[in-house]
This record gives sequence, structure tokens and C-alpha cells, in this order.
Amino acid sequence: MIKKVKLTDCAEGPWKNGKGLTRQIAIYPHGSSLSENNFDWRLSSATIHGENQFSSFPGRNRWLIIWKGDGVFLNGLELKRHTPYHFSGEEEINCLPIGEKVIDLGLIYDPKKGSADLKVLSGQIDLKAQGGPVFLFLAEGSGLIGTHAMSEGDFLILENRSVHLELKDNALAYVFSLNHSQ
Repeated sequence: MIKKVKLTDCAEGPWKNGKGLTRQIAIYPHGSSLSENNFDWRLSSATIHGENQFSSFPGRNRWLIIWKGDGVFLNGLELKRHTPYHFSGEEEINCLPIGEKVIDLGLIYDPKKGSADLKVLSGQIDLKAQGGPVFLFLAEGSGLIGTHAMSEGDFLILENRSVHLELKDNALAYVFSLNHSQ
């Protein structure tokens, strides 16, 4: 399967702790929910407008990357744009955005049910989705995957597929890979 999704088309809802808003891109298994905390993994994008504390997700691990804005301080550690950050979901995270507004992308997953990775790529890339889905997010610029033209803010979701990606000029892509345990 190959599916294109625009981030702006994803439904927006409250964070688990109610202190911000998030757009859910995908959740597994289908039909699970953030509020019931019954998911194996969840990919979303949050808008951060001020100092806050991240929601707690005991027993889960998280990947986070800053897409828009100047970055954030997480417990005093500066996280700049396009820099992947991995941490425990039960860790207390105090967040202070640098500037007025920051938009991130985050993946929360259960390490007992699989593994996850996040990479920032550019140029020509070959992707293979085996053992779990791959989410390619075009963070900057434009790109072409086969006949799929992509613009900034587009996701391409791959399942059981291999594709060749050609990013134009100085385009950047974030690639979230998930592998289910057997």
C-alpha cells in the first residue's frame, strides 16, 4: 500500500494531558485511541505555544522532531529543528519553545510490541517498508516518488512496498520506520 496524506487534513484534538493540540496522522491498531491509551503506536504533530509539560506515556518510548519554529528546550536541553530526539514516555518533560510557536512531529510506541526509528534524509533515497509501515514526511521543499509529487507538509505512508525517492534541491524528509515484533 502507498497512500499520500496532507498534515493539514489530519483531525486536530487535545493532548492526553489537555495542555495543547495535536493532529493525529496514524494510530495502530486501527480503532484504538489516545484517550484509552490502548495503541501500539501513534504518529502525530503538535503545536506548542508556550511553556508546558508533555503528557506521560508509561511503558512507551518516543521520537520527537521539530519541524517549524526555532526549537525547544526539553528539561533545559536545546532541541533544534530537524534533529531527532528519542526518550522514555514516562520521563517528565518540561518544554519551553524558542519563539512564539513550534510545530513538532512525534511517534509514541510500545517497545514490547516493536521498534521504531526516525531519520532525516535528503537527495535520492531508496525506502523499503517490511515488518511495519514507513511514514515519509516532506519537511522542506518538494520531491517525487514514482508518480507521487510531494510538497512540504505531505506524508507518504508505505506498507509492504519499496520506493525510490528523489528530493529536489535542498529538500528534507523525515522517515519514521516501525517494525512489529513477531
